Amino acid sequence: MTGCLTDGAALGLVLRLVRQWQNWTQPELAQCIGISPVHIGKLERAEIDRPHPYTWQRLRWGLGLQPEAVARIAARWRALEAQTYREFQQAKVEDRDRPRDPGPYEIFGATF
Repeated sequence: MTGCLTDGAALGLVLRLVRQWQNWTQPELAQCIGISPVHIGKLERAEIDRPHPYTWQRLRWGLGLQPEAVARIAARWRALEAQTYREFQQAKVEDRDRPRDPGPYEIFGATF
């Protein structure tokens, strides 16, 4: 299916961002497209990894999204997530190589 995301977290993020950007609440969107607000919440929290094609089509229609736009937003999210992970890993390496402060037992020369 064109434009369908397989990454539930990315789909949920895109859905929530676009919904909020358009000033929709979950119940308002649900009523507009004929899907329960609980279902929309589960999609946003990635509790549903892959929505049914009919559901996905209704969401895209209700939010006015083109499949290509959704794919671009999700790709950007994944790139930012990867960059954040790389920065985190680098910080761990730098922290490991940094001289550590002596603990209270070392200051007073206590050994156990």
